Amino acid sequence: GAAYMGLAAEQFENVNPNFATVTFVVADGYVAVEPIDVTVTITGHTATADYDGTAHTVAGYDATAGNPLYSGTRDLAFSGSDVAARTDAGTTGMGLAADQFANVNPNFSSVTFAVTDGYQEILPIDSVIKTEPKSNQLIYNGSDQALITAGTADGGTFLYAIGADGKTAPADASFGAQIPVARATGHYYVWYKVKGDINHNDVAPAFVKTDLAGKDWVTLSGVVTKNDGTPLAGVTVTLVRGSRTEDTVTTDRDGKYLFTVPTGIYNVVANNNGVVETTLVTLYESASESLVMSGKAVSSLLVVTGNSTPDVTVGNLDLVAKSIADGTDEAVTVSMSVEYNDKLEEDALAAMRRIAVHGNELQFINISLKKTVGGTSSEIPETDSVLEIIVPYSFRGKEFVTVYRYHNGKASVFRQSDSKEDGTYRLDTKNGLVYIYTNKFSAYAIGYTQCYNISGTVERGNYTGDITVSLVDTNNNVVATYEGRQQNGKLTYSFKHVVKGTYYLTTTSEEFDKQVVLSKTIDVR
Repeated sequence: GAAYMGLAAEQFENVNPNFATVTFVVADGYVAVEPIDVTVTITGHTATADYDGTAHTVAGYDATAGNPLYSGTRDLAFSGSDVAARTDAGTTGMGLAADQFANVNPNFSSVTFAVTDGYQEILPIDSVIKTEPKSNQLIYNGSDQALITAGTADGGTFLYAIGADGKTAPADASFGAQIPVARATGHYYVWYKVKGDINHNDVAPAFVKTDLAGKDWVTLSGVVTKNDGTPLAGVTVTLVRGSRTEDTVTTDRDGKYLFTVPTGIYNVVANNNGVVETTLVTLYESASESLVMSGKAVSSLLVVTGNSTPDVTVGNLDLVAKSIADGTDEAVTVSMSVEYNDKLEEDALAAMRRIAVHGNELQFINISLKKTVGGTSSEIPETDSVLEIIVPYSFRGKEFVTVYRYHNGKASVFRQSDSKEDGTYRLDTKNGLVYIYTNKFSAYAIGYTQCYNISGTVERGNYTGDITVSLVDTNNNVVATYEGRQQNGKLTYSFKHVVKGTYYLTTTSEEFDKQVVLSKTIDVR
């Protein structure tokens, strides 16, 4: 406002005698103070707390003016509420607004209130898993079986899904509240997670592995250690047959691993941060196999390629790699490649066929061995160690099964033996396996003669008596005979292990005191 001096005419008197009359016209003096503008920033108080089931409260605000002459406590009036309270996770605001504030200081003509609301925030806490889902160790019974026992959690709901492996969790849409079930034998990776409620966070997916075993399944257990016996945790151990993975596990903190799998012959492949060791294991009953990983970067790998190549396994490959590593400080990798091959070089093909057992059909296999030492690769034509190469094989209708090799321009026939010496082989017809023992790597063949079972009937009218049925080749050699007695007008005969070819089927009988011989030509294919 303005402050005046209060000047008036009567306050003035003439003291000059030369003037008879003096009139004083007075204009009062004053000082004027003009009101100014200001912006006042209102900031509501905030508070954050973790959810604990109780109510939390925050109150008050701060007022800061753009001019120090304005007091945020004395110069404004507030008509709202500056309290916020909340119990559940989320945010509750005070509801502060500019129209709740008024200026009461006349020295400011215009006051603008810039308001930031205050709030009470409650943060959700992690769900607490009280009991982890547990694997149900199951044996096939022909019915659906629950793969796991359900878990329990505080503040959330368990959800489950079956995954392809233990590396990648299924998509969110795959999870549900139902416990997964299965009927078929196999290895199942049941993933689970906890879906939190309003006051609890989700729990990230994890998995539990369940084996639904067949009645004849066996276990393979073991421990992976360093050379000094120190157990290695976190090593990936895979059980494979050829290019097919049966199962994969990871060693625990004591270096232990466990598989439950169908009977058979497998390669155990241990991968310790890129250092790979391949070992052969025969599992027709439960067994234990401990693996020692060298402190050096020594790897042994089996690579099976080609759509028709069976699930080959190999033994002693790790010995070859370790033998090479003993002579160098460089990283060493030994890799064996196996592939069925319908085509060979003409020299190899002709040489094998010249020495093949009569009637043998040849199934060719390329077996090669390569070493990489310090980044330089080269072929290994021959090793000191004899490798045991196990080939799954169907013996159905096959006779005279033989193994052949073509190496350094020379073809040779392997000898059937249990000695496990180079150049020998062994047949396991019960389990359908051919064991090949070799320390030379090039072209191989498994030869066989396809055989058939022939059966039929002879009908000689009302004749009752002995009949001889003969199978005769085109050189008039009797391959097989069957003798029987015809009754009720018919005789049923059968021949086993007949190789393909053209034959004469001859029946001989004694009728009316004379010999009757009948013959017809048959093709066995």
